[in-house]
Amino acid sequence: MRGYKLEARIEAQQWCDNGAFATISIDSAIQFLGDGNDKFISDAIYASAHLVAPGDDHVALRDHFEVIARRQLCIFCDLPLIPHGNSSWCDKGHVFENCANTGVPVVAPNVSRTCGVCGLKCLKSEELLSMAPQLKDIVEQDISSELCGGCGGKFTV
Repeated sequence: MRGYKLEARIEAQQWCDNGAFATISIDSAIQFLGDGNDKFISDAIYASAHLVAPGDDHVALRDHFEVIARRQLCIFCDLPLIPHGNSSWCDKGHVFENCANTGVPVVAPNVSRTCGVCGLKCLKSEELLSMAPQLKDIVEQDISSELCGGCGGKFTV
């Protein structure tokens, strides 16, 4: 698989004094603990890895929306949503599908399309632009209104 690279990410959660949490890298977690802090709670350590083909713009698109995806709150309880593969959920167990293009959780009805081939959801361009107007050029260039960002199939809805 010459030319491919392995992208890996490991993250933990640091609980803050106000009850919220921050997602931090494992290096930051180790430094935090090494500084004598004992408030670090990590019952959630996430690891992911995938092969990236040369010129794979799909990964770059997800990277642009990663901060937005991590800032999403559960519409039922206002807790942060934690991404887990093709879905995200809060600590109370409310589950939402993630956009196949961007990884952003789909938290409202009628803001996404469903692929007729793989069944994944893709947020509509209008919804992505309302979340991230600063990424207008990327959305207009890289998001299709007709084809799934996960498999390239056609949308049914």
